[in-house]
Amino acid sequence: MSCLTCMASCYTCNSLYACLTCNTAQNRVYNNITQGCDCKAGYYQPSTSTSNTCMLCSSSCVTCQYSSNFCTSCNYTLNRVLNTNSNTCVCRNGYS
Repeated sequence: MSCLTCMASCYTCNSLYACLTCNTAQNRVYNNITQGCDCKAGYYQPSTSTSNTCMLCSSSCVTCQYSSNFCTSCNYTLNRVLNTNSNTCVCRNGYS
């Protein structure tokens, strides 16, 4: 019986679709529910990239998806809130 390659985001696996550990060089963390490797907080998986490496979100985003500037949550300590129309982090009321 031949050995099968793990998913590219896995470092080790026990089947093709079940990771045991994640490739930390790709900025990934293990997800107990899916048994897969997700991008760690503050990183996103580029949808058009052939690379499996998660990329850094914009500094105003706590989390993002699709691109570094498509924020899904914002850094409140920088007085930023999410504009859900544009998925950007803008200054909260009283700040500019």
